[in-house]
This record gives sequence, C-alpha cells and structure tokens, in this order.
Amino acid sequence: MLGAAPGAAAQQAAPTVGAPSEVAVAVDYFGAANVARPGEWTGVRLRLTDSSDRARNALVRLGHPNLDPDGDAAQVQREVTLNPGVAQSVWLYFRSPWTLDPASPFTVTITEADNAESASAAGGGRQIGSARIAPGGGSVISPAHGLMGVIGRAPAAGLTAYSIRAEQTNHSGTSHELVEVITGVVPADLPDRWMGLRQFEALVWLEGDPSTLSDAQARAIREWVMRGGHLIVSVPSIGQAWASPRNNPLFGILPAVWFDRVEGLDLRTLGPLLSPRLPPGAPMIGAVHALRPNDDALVSDAAVILASPDGKPLVVRRLLGAGATTLIGVDLSDLALGARVDPQLFWHRVTGKRFDVLTHEEMRALRDSPKRADFRMREPAWLDIDIPAQIVKEGRASVGVLLGLFVFATYLLLAGPIGFAALKRRKQTHHAWLAFVAVAGLFTMVAWGGATALRPTRAEIQHLTVLNHVYGQPVQSASVWFAALLPGYDDRTLSVGEPGEDAQWVQALFPWEDPSTTVRRRFPDARPYAIDARSPDSITLPARSTVKQMRAEWLGGPRWSMPTPLDGAITLAEGADRTQVVGRLAHGLPGPLRNVRLVLVRRQKPLMATLGENGPTLSITSAWSLTGVWAPGEALDLSTLGGASQGDAYFERLATDGRLRSAAGETRPDTVSAGSRFEALTFYSALRQPDYFSRSITQQPMLQRREMHGLDLSFWFTQPAFIIVGELEDAPSPAPLRIDGEPAPTKGRTLVRWIYPLNASPPAPFER
Repeated sequence: MLGAAPGAAAQQAAPTVGAPSEVAVAVDYFGAANVARPGEWTGVRLRLTDSSDRARNALVRLGHPNLDPDGDAAQVQREVTLNPGVAQSVWLYFRSPWTLDPASPFTVTITEADNAESASAAGGGRQIGSARIAPGGGSVISPAHGLMGVIGRAPAAGLTAYSIRAEQTNHSGTSHELVEVITGVVPADLPDRWMGLRQFEALVWLEGDPSTLSDAQARAIREWVMRGGHLIVSVPSIGQAWASPRNNPLFGILPAVWFDRVEGLDLRTLGPLLSPRLPPGAPMIGAVHALRPNDDALVSDAAVILASPDGKPLVVRRLLGAGATTLIGVDLSDLALGARVDPQLFWHRVTGKRFDVLTHEEMRALRDSPKRADFRMREPAWLDIDIPAQIVKEGRASVGVLLGLFVFATYLLLAGPIGFAALKRRKQTHHAWLAFVAVAGLFTMVAWGGATALRPTRAEIQHLTVLNHVYGQPVQSASVWFAALLPGYDDRTLSVGEPGEDAQWVQALFPWEDPSTTVRRRFPDARPYAIDARSPDSITLPARSTVKQMRAEWLGGPRWSMPTPLDGAITLAEGADRTQVVGRLAHGLPGPLRNVRLVLVRRQKPLMATLGENGPTLSITSAWSLTGVWAPGEALDLSTLGGASQGDAYFERLATDGRLRSAAGETRPDTVSAGSRFEALTFYSALRQPDYFSRSITQQPMLQRREMHGLDLSFWFTQPAFIIVGELEDAPSPAPLRIDGEPAPTKGRTLVRWIYPLNASPPAPFER
C-alpha cells in the first residue's frame, strides 16, 4: 500500500552546478499525490521562489532524455509570472517515459520571458534558474498496477485492503491486477488539468471541503470524469457543503438528488450493505443522508446503485460523458464505521471490481488448509501488447526493401557472371570494363528512380482508436495511438481536436513508444522542440520523412452516428425463466461493425451472494455474439437474440481463452488473437480472476495491462445497462487529427464501445 501525506514527500531539487540561481526550485509533488506510473500522464508540481526585486514573466521548462523516443530534446513548458520572495506553485504535465524510475533525471530550466516572442522562442531569454530533479523513492509504481486516489485519511473505509500484496510478492494473490490505493490526498493539492488525474481510475472523496478547490481544479475533475473517470463522494454526516450549489464548484456534476438527513439511525442495520462485521450489542447511533432522486431526474442523472434494507437510496450515480460521479449517503470517514467496511461487500459494488479481498492472515489460513491455496506470482500475459502492430506503417518500406534486394541481386548477376558470359560468347571480353560501367550506370538510374518513386510525398496516419459513447450523453471520447508518416525534413505540426468546436476541452497529444522496446532509435541530428504543458493539443516537432508515433486523447461532440433505438428506447421484458431485450437498433458508422458482442447487465446480485471464493461475478448478466457483420443502416432486432446466454460463462471463457496466452510470449501476436485481447481489456474487471486453488498456476497467467488503464467498463457492472462492443477495420479515426492545420488522412482500427443505461434496480440484501 502506498500513501502520500500532503507535502511530506516534497523534495528540494538540487540546483545545477554553475547555473544561475535567481529562482530556487523545489518539487512539491511528482505525480498527483506524489505517485507516478511509467507510460502514464504525469503532473509535476514545482515550487518556485524568485529572489528578484520585481515581478517578471518566466518560462519554465522540464525535460528528460526519453520524453521523445527518437532522441529529440522534447521539453514541456509553460509561462508564469514570478513575484519577489513568493513561493509559487506551478503544474507541468507530460507522459512519463517507460524507463521512469525513482532516480530518473529530469532537468528544469527557467528563463526570462518578457514578451510573447521570447516566450515562444526555442531557447527563450536569459536563464535565471535551473535544477535537476527525480521522482524519489516510493513515488514510482509498477506500470502493471491500477491506481485509486483517496481524499481522506487511512484506513480509508476499507479501501486500503485493495493494496494488500501476497507475502513475498509485489502483486495481489487473488486478482489479475494489484490496485494501489493512495490516501491522504488534499483537495487544494489536486492538479489543475485533467491529465494530472488520468492515472487514477477512481477518486474517492472521504474528507475535505469542496469549496477549497479552485475553478481550474474543478474543471480538471469534471473533464477527467467526462473522459471516463469515476468520482466517488462520501457525504459527511455533519455539514451540507456538497448540497450547496453556491459553495460547491462540483455541484453541477453530482447526481440530481435531495439530501434527506436521517438522524438517530442504528448503523448496524446497514450491515448487509457495508459489512457483516458491525459489532452486535449496543446500537451504533448515527446519521446518514438518504439521496432521493429529483422527480424529473432521468436515469442518467440519478440512478440508485445501492439502498438500505428498508429501501432508502444510499448510493446514487450520475453519468457524465464516458464517466460517472457517485454519491454515498453514509459518512465513511467516521473511523468507528469506516474501519469496519468490508471492501468486497461494499466497494466492489461501487467500483465494479471482482476479486477476493483477503488479509495476510486469511491467505495463510487458505494456504495451510486442505485445499492448499497458492498465491505465488503467475506469468503475466499483456493484453495490450498488440498496439504497435496495429499502427505500424511497413507496406511501402517492405516494397522498398524487396526492390532494393532485387535490383542489387540483378546488378551483381549482370555485372558479374552473366554479363561476362555474354561477352565471352560474342568474343568481346575486351569490352568488359565498358560493359561493367554501363550496367552500373543503368542500375544506378533504376535504383535512384525507384527510391524517388517510393519516397513518401503525402502525409498520412495509421491509427488504433478506442471510442466510447454513452447513449444520451452529448460527447464522445477517444484514446488514439497512431503513426504519422511525415514527408520532408522540416518541422511539422501535429494536432488533435477541431479548432473552435473542441475549445472548451483540453485535448492532449504526446510522443509514444512501444513499452516492450529495449533498443531505441536515436537520430543523429537530434533537435529541440517544446510542448505546451497545460494545453498539449498541438506539437511542432522535427520531421525526417519517416514515421512519428503518438498517443492522443480526445473529447468532443459526437462525430460518428452510434447505435440508436429505432423505436425510441430499449426495454427489458422480464419472464419466468429469462429476460428478453426488446428494441431495434441501427447505426451510421463509416463501415460495418465486426466481432460484435452484446452484454446485458440486468441487475446486481443480492449483496451477500458475492462473498464466495475466487471472486464471484457482481451482476446477473447475459452475453451474445453476432454472426457476420452489422452493416450501417441495418436494423438489429434485439428480440431475436435467442435464449438467455449466461454472462458468467462468457466472462469465464474470455479469461481462459488460449489466444490470450500469445501475449505471454508463447506465440507472436496476430490479428485474430489481438481481437480477443482487446475484448478482454474492455471487460477487464469482469473477467474471472486467477484460481488460487488451481494445482497448475502456470496454466493460468495473470492478465495484465500497462497501456490501457482506465479504459475498461468496470463500473457499468454495478448498474443495469446494455453494452455493445465491436470493431471497425480500415476506417478513419473518429478523433480529428491534423497535420500542419489540415485534416490528416487516417486509416486503421477502431474499437467501438456503446452503452445504453437501463432503469436502476438496486440489489436486495439476500436472495428473494
């Protein structure tokens, strides 16, 4: 378990020897809550103190040798105004290199920027400060670990149990992925851009007044949620800061509910919801808030996730973009109550996790039991290993290599034995030298002409995109990995987002490299370039008539026509032995959907039904696969899906699919197995977890990810929903990508995920 007490881990950066020191540089946080994950968006908060006697503008730059995998000197920068003697905090954002470790050297330079021209110049003005900084011990976690942040103190209402490791290992013995839970986060120290929160799959607010947030911090949280983040708020029993639209800058993203305070409640009655370990005997009297949805609230505005045994809504969710905000009407910061919360009983029902949460004592008891549980480290199988193969642009290069081999082989034959034999037959061997020169000249022209013909003259992009859309939401979000072919040797500008239309959102773009890369290419003519640390939506970088690999994050109004109910809605017809999905759908995507999977989450299972071994599924689900393709405009009648398909069997089969093991290095990844891995990544938290009672742990790898954290549909398994996932092949990217300001031709694979929220149906404590 990691924890970051605010300010406790701040480190004084040592100034570079011989550099000007008019501005002192210190590090407040390396990563939000002082935790960073390699390959992930990272926020670094610097504290700058100027010894000058006047206010002045300055340009702050941060660099690292591996920020650009091609070896160019990429630097993230922002302009600030320094005041004499005042310690000023400055956030910088970038994607950490995969080589990030506690000793990774980062360079900070501060130069004067008296005007816009000097601020944008490659070298800036006079240097007035510099330092070398590093993340420091304990600040860098494994790229295979999940990450949750907690605004509040330990024990964080049982959440820290998510971080319990199997003894003598650095992983959870019961799940595919260890979740690091970071406690002690302070609202005022949160990042001011969503990129700084990107590393968290969920942010749990247990303590702290939301009024302490700045407008920039509140916007960052809102945009992080809309891009797929999950904000979870426990309402304090005393005080109504969360219910006040005047004093709460996050009020607009909360569920549309009335806060009905219920006093004098015996909290032991909430045992089936929170924990079977609430003490018997004397009552635990306290207050909770029943979160009553507004009369006109839609299911997307206020869906009841969990209710008390007597029917009071205590956990209510609002959907926002691709993410959600969840309110909990119980004050879990209360140590007497929060310390007894069972994470597997309660928190799984909020976060959508599925694994056994065991203490070290429970692991030892199971290991020594007749069943002989085995919590040893399993072989990792990387589910997101296929990204490089999806974006590589090798067709023209392959043609060039083959042409070169053919030309060279033909030249050797004609200039050597074949040419000499022909001259000898004609008794003209005395012209051998002349013939050799002629053949050499001819093949020089052939080689030169072929190289000219194959030289790229048109910029183009090969992409892999994950597109999310929740029906009824006004935005779509996309994560894009792409390789841009950039002809010429001048600087080129890559950008993401539509000018004007997407201006309200902070789009993000940064160089990317394959995390499995061990040998890095370095161009000999390495050049410097700058990236706006707060708005990295456009980057001007060196081009060498080759490919530049990037990752982009986009949020904006719908650009693609996703599935739409032709009859106005999708409904469920409950029968005695099955639940029928009723409705017809059609889409207007730019191509047919392939490998289509349909998943129905009917409702959560009764609360006490998910405390068994090996992580039982949370919900009652059904799953189907479409045969063939789903063409644009074609009506899909959901009532023809056939008999109920048990989702439990589907998620078990998906987790044990032998094709996933190719990611563990047994075979080379291919297109077919890539589709299986992308499917597993979509339903990552719903997959069957490793069987720790298995006699052969080598046959059950840990399914892990390092590049696609936060892109699974976890929390959707805690509320009724109908989910469709599929793939578009050889289609343009839904995210607007530009080269030098003009729309770029894009082609590649898009993973489409569409979610239709259904009416809320909170679970009963026991089977009815």
